[in-house]
Amino acid sequence: GGKAGGKLCFQQENQSGGRVAFKHFEKPISGKYLVIDFDWYPGLINDKGNKAKENGGEVRFSDTKGQVFFTAGYTHQASLSYAFGKEKPQPLSFTEPDRWYHFSLSLDVVGQRYALAVTDKSSGKMEQVSAASRPAFSGSIAKMTLAGVRTSGNNISWKTWLDDIRISVEPISE
Repeated sequence: GGKAGGKLCFQQENQSGGRVAFKHFEKPISGKYLVIDFDWYPGLINDKGNKAKENGGEVRFSDTKGQVFFTAGYTHQASLSYAFGKEKPQPLSFTEPDRWYHFSLSLDVVGQRYALAVTDKSSGKMEQVSAASRPAFSGSIAKMTLAGVRTSGNNISWKTWLDDIRISVEPISE
């Protein structure tokens, strides 16, 4: 639904400096199979830039080595996107930042296969993708980050929300 209630809101207004909020997990989360589910409302971003990579926002997940293994992104001049590891961001078909999207990231740590399903919660339209290559990933989730991205000379104004963040694990057998 809406944006009221217990949702996490991250806001920046005409920001030129620090543009991140993050959560280090008390204990790294590891297992054979990991599924990260979250709902993201990307929100509008100011239109200071005129290029696809200017003034955007990202949701990132990092491992215990500090490597970003997954990024969901949105910029003012482009559709939502995703990237596994250091891959170049790939566009999704979703272009409307003012609605909720459900992200489900499946990580087969043992088989080293990674997949993503994104669903527009208002229309029910879903898109599924897989990692083209194996991103560097230690096998343990350590941190989640929200980041405002801006190019030099551009200040950023952005308000975004996250909700229903869940990480499911199938443990590694002993």
